[in-house]
Amino acid sequence: MRASQMQKGQTVKIDEKLYAIVDYQHVKLGKGGAVYQTKLKSIADGSIQNVRLRAEETVEEAFLDKRTYEYLYSSGSEHVLMDTTTYDQITLDDDAFGDG
Repeated sequence: MRASQMQKGQTVKIDEKLYAIVDYQHVKLGKGGAVYQTKLKSIADGSIQNVRLRAEETVEEAFLDKRTYEYLYSSGSEHVLMDTTTYDQITLDDDAFGDG
């Protein structure tokens, strides 16, 4: 999609990394064309990056499957979660939770 079509809340893929659009502003420069100033939050580590895109630049929109999981129990450094719709269980290690 073109930078001019981006919206706050969408998920995009830039340089093989997934980001959520936190803020999005149209900025008109003097003699130059318009640019879009975006604030992107990394899905992987939560870091925030400010990225400036020209209107004609394109980015890949990422479609993520959002599900609700319920925490079941921990075993050492592994944590078991259950999909509340399908009752499927997944195991994640401490690194998946970051500092939270």
